[in-house]
Amino acid sequence: MNAPIDPQAPTDPQSRRRHLVDVISQMSAEDISIPNPVPGLSIYRLTESSTDFCGVYEPSVCFILNGSKLVSTGGDVIQYAENSYLITAIGMPMSGWARSASATDPYIAMLLRLDLELIRRLIVEYDMDHAVAPASGPMVGHLSERLVGLLHELILLDPDNPEFQFMHRHIQTEIFYRLLVTPQGRQLRDFALADTTSHRITTAVNFIRDNYSSTLSVKQLADLSRMGVSTFHNHFKTLTGMSPGQLQQQIRLHHARAKLLSSERDIASVALSVGYESQSQFSREFRRLFGHSPSEILKRTRANR
Repeated sequence: MNAPIDPQAPTDPQSRRRHLVDVISQMSAEDISIPNPVPGLSIYRLTESSTDFCGVYEPSVCFILNGSKLVSTGGDVIQYAENSYLITAIGMPMSGWARSASATDPYIAMLLRLDLELIRRLIVEYDMDHAVAPASGPMVGHLSERLVGLLHELILLDPDNPEFQFMHRHIQTEIFYRLLVTPQGRQLRDFALADTTSHRITTAVNFIRDNYSSTLSVKQLADLSRMGVSTFHNHFKTLTGMSPGQLQQQIRLHHARAKLLSSERDIASVALSVGYESQSQFSREFRRLFGHSPSEILKRTRANR
């Protein structure tokens, strides 16, 4: 059963992508995040290159439909452009910047949260290869003709249609299947399946994310991952690009930045809430990661109110 398609929509892949960009551009006058009714889906449009994305990302896949983006995570910088996607199978603190975005030629992307339980069911149901893949962090791939078509169908779904819930689930299931059979799919399968090295490291990353303000030891995390300390540390750094302590620090700082942007709290209380006992250390590490001080963020936030 196929999703209903706008009879005026083009059918060739390049024109369909352009039509999809036009549809999203007309959805809202607001910049950055555009509301939509599909669970797990976020839509972004940027008209200024200086706008950045900073935060602790959920496991997700980001499809770029127009423009290009730089992403920084774990000390690595990844660039990907239109007609490509980035799979982030581990929830990581990341910073991103749209490149060359303008009002006439905006950056437009669709981000779909990974449903790892559904992905596991697809791997089992279709008896996909379980061979261990080389360890990897974020994965970049090409946006195929079929994936463009599925995204096009997803965005055109009518939430008032009685079949809306079934249709968006049906389309997302095929999107995940199509990703699993790409060259990046082997690595995605390794992250999703239980008892693989990637899955064990993901368990440790999730534990750090859930307990970022607490004192954690490498031994505690290695035991959680059922590995020796040295083996755990090596695999962790390969997959995330940083040590467990560095990951925890970045998660703390990203949460602190979000709090400074959204609340009236002072710097000392924000620092304490994310696990810092020393405000001076917090300010130093904050500036090192983001390039500006917490007080500058606070000042900018209050000026915009």
